[in-house]
Amino acid sequence: MRQPLSGQHHGRPAHPEVERPDRHPGDELRQRYDSLREVYLLRSSIPICAWCKSIRDDAGIWKRLETYLEEQADIMPTHGVCPSCMTQREADDAHAPASST
Repeated sequence: MRQPLSGQHHGRPAHPEVERPDRHPGDELRQRYDSLREVYLLRSSIPICAWCKSIRDDAGIWKRLETYLEEQADIMPTHGVCPSCMTQREADDAHAPASST
């Protein structure tokens, strides 16, 4: 039977606190930080419909953006029209047939 190398037991360092030569002092902290960052990013991601902009909540229910914001963040959205949409609307109106009223 082979004898373990000095300072090792069954191929592992005798003491977990002993720094292994292939690891740097900040590796474990960096790994924990990266894991927490990934969890934060996953939790902060919001599933939103690419077409109608509805948002799926944690229960899997699709809600209008305004409703979701009101329920989750206590935010009361106001409505307006951005310049790009206003230009598009005016162009659409200019090409729409006149109504016969």
